[in-house]
Amino acid sequence: MLKFGEIVLRSKKPRELADFLSFIFDSQISSDVDENDNDLFRLDVLGKEFVVKEGKPGANPVASFSLLSTEPSDIDELKQKVEFFYYKNSSKHKAPLLEEDYLFFFDPDNRLWRVKSPSVSVTHLVDKIHQDVRHF
Repeated sequence: MLKFGEIVLRSKKPRELADFLSFIFDSQISSDVDENDNDLFRLDVLGKEFVVKEGKPGANPVASFSLLSTEPSDIDELKQKVEFFYYKNSSKHKAPLLEEDYLFFFDPDNRLWRVKSPSVSVTHLVDKIHQDVRHF
């Protein structure tokens, strides 16, 4: 059986990125070193192992994967966590943007994250109303 292994994110500031991910995804960080004795940080994020290590982030400023939410409340909570992390770390990033069905925000390495939120459709079911219009 095949399965995906760890997801590696390279960062100019690996500790800061690991703290960011740990904070917004409520994950514990474990420290380790790679084969070159460089620090790396492991996190379990939504059931997947993320490894944050020092290095130049990819040329593409957009995360190479997407996140999906099944609950609108998850999007609101994530947005608040990102805003609070920005605030407490005096980040100069723009506030997270909730636009149509997506939440957009930047991590400490200016990687753009995109989270698809569930479509909220409101339907109203009209009960059949019976009215007696007979006159006596």
